[in-house]
Amino acid sequence: MRNCVSTHPSSKFHFAAVIAASGIGLFAAPASAQKIMNNVKVTVKSFLGKIGSNTGYFGAYGNVERIATAALVVFAKATDLGFSENPTTDRFDKAYRAVSEMKFAVACDGNKVKQMTATPLATDTGKEGPLQAPAGVTWGVSSKQTGTTATFQWAVKAMPHAYTLPAFNAIKSRTSIWVWHTIGGRISCPAGRAKVDFNLTGSKFPTHRVFVDGVERKTMTQGPFSNLWRASRYDRTMVE
Repeated sequence: MRNCVSTHPSSKFHFAAVIAASGIGLFAAPASAQKIMNNVKVTVKSFLGKIGSNTGYFGAYGNVERIATAALVVFAKATDLGFSENPTTDRFDKAYRAVSEMKFAVACDGNKVKQMTATPLATDTGKEGPLQAPAGVTWGVSSKQTGTTATFQWAVKAMPHAYTLPAFNAIKSRTSIWVWHTIGGRISCPAGRAKVDFNLTGSKFPTHRVFVDGVERKTMTQGPFSNLWRASRYDRTMVE
């Protein structure tokens, strides 16, 4: 006897009822309707890169400036011997002047950020030989969901250990003891995956670098060493 499929209306109804009762779906939900969880980590490091010949100067119109510049060159060489930092990871390993980091849990629903939560901002400062620099100072810290995306921002400043400050002033008196970095960005969900776009700013010395999920994304290379003596016009205690 041949197998056959009944085309009687009552048979179609019975078949549909069996499928519904069994919990078997004939069609999978489209990917755009499924939430995808993403973990994102953004890390910023400020560090003393190799200075080399990029020492800068204090002017060349008087003996005081020339003597200060000569002392600056010697100080730069000593700094290179002790530091010349170039971090290749986002680890908190003290090989920096300051580091800041925030982690995000992002739920993507299609191309939209459905939900975002963030950890408190984590910070650290480095060491100068056996001396531990003071804790950094943060401001402007925020993270929030804004419509179909999420935004974040923060700023951190750090200063050397108090015992090292006389060495700077011996070369030339300065008020700008704080180096700093700021970052602001947006998290979006193209194709259901979290994407981070950001803007990095910082003091003109030292170097600043951003890592996203442990991968280097941007580096702002430091200017002349003499920039440490150039105070911001907005806050004379901070490097320009």
